[in-house]
Amino acid sequence: MQNCQSRSEVTDRSPRWSAEQHAALSESLRRARDGQPTVLLIEGGPGSGKTTFLRRVVAEAQGFHLLQLQPDDDRPQPFSVLHEWGVPDTAVDPGPTVAQGAKLLRDRIEQTRSDAPVLLVVDDTELLDTESSDMIARLVERTFSDRLLVVVATHSLTFPTLEPWKRLKLDTDRTIHLELSGLSESAFSDLLTRAWPDADPALCTRLWRYTSGNPLYLQHLLHDFTLDEIRDTDEPPAPAGLIHCFLELLDRLDTTATSLLAAAIVLGDRWTALPTVAALAELEDPAGALESLRLLGVIDSRGTPDRLEIRITNGIIRAVGTTAIQPAQRQALHRRAAALTDAPIDALRHRYLGSDGPDDDLADELAATSWALHLSRDYRQASLTGMWSSRVSSNPVVRERRYLDALFDLILARELDAVDRHLARLDEVHDEARRKLVEAFLLAKRWRGLRSAAVILSIPAPLIDATDPCTRLRLYLLDAWLQVTIIGSVERAQRSLELADELDPMSDPCLTEYYYIASAVVQHHGVRGPRPREGGIDLDGVWIGVVAASTGLPDVAVRQLEPYAAQLDDDLLMMTMRDGEFHAMLGYAYWLRGDWSRARERIDAALAFGSVHPMVRAVAVLADVAAGNPDTMAQHRATARAALWEYPATPAIAMAVTSEFLSLRLTGQPTDRYLETLNKDFGPLIWYHAEPEMWQLTQGMINAAAGRPEEVRKLAASLADAPEHIVWRAGASAWLRGLAAECDGDPQQAARHLNEARAHGMAELRVHRVLLAADLARVRRTLGDEAGAAEAQRESDALLAGIEGAGYLITPTVDPLAQLSDREREVANLLTQGLSYAQIATELCVSRSTVGFHLSNIYAKTETSSRHQLTDLVRNG
Repeated sequence: MQNCQSRSEVTDRSPRWSAEQHAALSESLRRARDGQPTVLLIEGGPGSGKTTFLRRVVAEAQGFHLLQLQPDDDRPQPFSVLHEWGVPDTAVDPGPTVAQGAKLLRDRIEQTRSDAPVLLVVDDTELLDTESSDMIARLVERTFSDRLLVVVATHSLTFPTLEPWKRLKLDTDRTIHLELSGLSESAFSDLLTRAWPDADPALCTRLWRYTSGNPLYLQHLLHDFTLDEIRDTDEPPAPAGLIHCFLELLDRLDTTATSLLAAAIVLGDRWTALPTVAALAELEDPAGALESLRLLGVIDSRGTPDRLEIRITNGIIRAVGTTAIQPAQRQALHRRAAALTDAPIDALRHRYLGSDGPDDDLADELAATSWALHLSRDYRQASLTGMWSSRVSSNPVVRERRYLDALFDLILARELDAVDRHLARLDEVHDEARRKLVEAFLLAKRWRGLRSAAVILSIPAPLIDATDPCTRLRLYLLDAWLQVTIIGSVERAQRSLELADELDPMSDPCLTEYYYIASAVVQHHGVRGPRPREGGIDLDGVWIGVVAASTGLPDVAVRQLEPYAAQLDDDLLMMTMRDGEFHAMLGYAYWLRGDWSRARERIDAALAFGSVHPMVRAVAVLADVAAGNPDTMAQHRATARAALWEYPATPAIAMAVTSEFLSLRLTGQPTDRYLETLNKDFGPLIWYHAEPEMWQLTQGMINAAAGRPEEVRKLAASLADAPEHIVWRAGASAWLRGLAAECDGDPQQAARHLNEARAHGMAELRVHRVLLAADLARVRRTLGDEAGAAEAQRESDALLAGIEGAGYLITPTVDPLAQLSDREREVANLLTQGLSYAQIATELCVSRSTVGFHLSNIYAKTETSSRHQLTDLVRNG
């Protein structure tokens, strides 16, 4: 297929060479110009850009005398390069040796070079006659101290005719070896999005794999299809230009090569033992055919000669070849392949592809296999096999049921975009219960909870009762989960769980996590409890961790959630709810207790799942703060808002608000209008159980920023009555009372409450301890207690300094009392508050003379001479 490059009409999307490739070219030219004979040896399959790179070499080789050769695939005459490069026939003896040919070539170069450096360029060297190839290699090996650059390009050095070049490849002093394996994923994506700006990353990756990054194949796709035509297919189509090339290729091949190629195409893109492919092609000796196909770049091989495996080069070659093979021949090959393969699923696939109409026995086998794959949680393969079963089912009702079940498995496999391509067809199906289950589950997996719940509620009860047990079970479990996470009706969730229990939730494992989560929430209300373990996971402990994170007990949350998140990371369990939410909650807990490096790691892991789970979006701002990127907070806040509008789960909103507000305070951004924005976006949050204590504390801080002291006092009173296991309840209550007093304009009372809060402490909530100390510093500064304010600010800064990655949040200050001893600081603090010598002596239980002694030292160390100067120094830093 290498001859098709000239047919592409897309000429403005040439490959972008890597830094390594640029460096190899520059180094080759430098060596040759400096009088060091050099070989630039380029390997790359058809369409990988070899010819384009050779053009780049020629363009860069300014001042070189150029001799260039492009062999064709006709059988060339021996020493053909001599004729091509102008050596007179009369100068060539009959039957010359390779050494004689090399000398003739050397003489020809010397006659025409005009003292310029020489560039010899040969493309598709594997097509060159053996004598010419050996002769050019001999010329390089026998040349010393000459300005000569030989550039040869080949599909692969594995061809026997290229032995001299394999030998030269080992001589690194003389040879620079360069492999062109197609564009990198990033370069491919860049070219694709320049042509199709709306192409998403998933599509870019899909097409990069499909084409092996081959720029020629990309050009054909861009030329023949629109973005929608590519995006709306499960398997990208075959470009017409490549099909034409492939048909020309088949015409040039002998029957053995054609047979081997057709067999490899039918077997797909898996590595298959050569004897198996040969048996399918009905060939006794496939060696010659394999060599021809490898030369053309349509077959890859690996392994030793006695254990050789082969496969089609990439997906686009397979698609083109499948289109080019006659349907009857292709079906016959699939039927033979079914008998040759040892893997049951492969045998079923070949039987399906070899069928020419409905086959209910095969459909039943495929349906049974799909269910077995579903039970093993291989949902992607279960969906594919279910689709096959549907297509060969003769009964339209059964065909529709199997089709909808396959779509459900496709959602479980997280292939949501692929499901979208079937939505138009869903309007034509008659099984309303199954159809609405698919629609609701698709919405739920996209975290559009209100719409998902509305679809479930729209299904009439008699219709649910009339459907099959598996569909009823899925509807009940999805409804229970939506009720506890969105709607808030614990009673309806309880009823759906009871109905699910009658059908045995363990009979279909796909939604057991929904069952456990819904059961755990209902248990929280004293109604029922979940089964404690599933698949080795302590789900009761997971729920404790979830509650602890939202309540504000990060140590408990970390202890309970870490094992679960680690099991997800190790992929020991393919959980239905594996959307990153537990990583997000674990990251949130780490962040609250000041372990920001782990917080960032967990939140990044949650974002890497690629989901739009509102809990993941809610805490993304924390990774910004932890990474020292506060400028990206606004973007993540907007993304979180959008996700929470679609899926307004109260716990997720509360976690988002807490994350945002604490981040705004830490980064010194205004918070006085935050309550107004919160009410505009979400209104008052409705909790169907007691408000978590962390949420009460966050509300108190938000209301204080908005200047609403009465609301702050109500929340302070509620926190004072919190359960004993909320070990920071007393400190939080006193903190809010202090903020309320500050709102009232009573800094003395505010300082007393904040001092009380600091005395009680905020336990493991390190971030809150930072903010509490900062609030105390602010109030003391209002009172004119500059020394006390500086001391509280130092405490806040010290707490920040102890958090990895938080140092950038500390505002650099100069401590004017840095040289004082602890006792001298106490005296200076009291003096700047306006106390007399006698009052200071009484306060510190010392004599007035001792106070005078300390003040003398203080004035000397601070270079001041009076109370007034010392106070100004402390105030101004």
